[in-house]
Amino acid sequence: MKEYYFDTRLQEKMLFDNRLTRQQLSDQLATLEDVSGKAVEYDEEGNPTNIPERELKTLPIKPGEPEPVVEDEFELTDPLSEAWGAGPQ
Repeated sequence: MKEYYFDTRLQEKMLFDNRLTRQQLSDQLATLEDVSGKAVEYDEEGNPTNIPERELKTLPIKPGEPEPVVEDEFELTDPLSEAWGAGPQ
């Protein structure tokens, strides 16, 4: 048997089809490491409670003159008015 990480559905299907024995399954599960220490706990609001807080990195911002405000960049007309003319009347 190739060593795959089967989920419960595949384990049950393979046990039912006799492609996997209970002994093979228990041997496979015994080789897996315990990862319960990596579990994240959450409070009632859904916020994680047991993960370390990370320090946020800041990017240096070079102060300078603000960019000019462009107000008339686009015309506020209908782009299809030339093709339609004055429109339905």
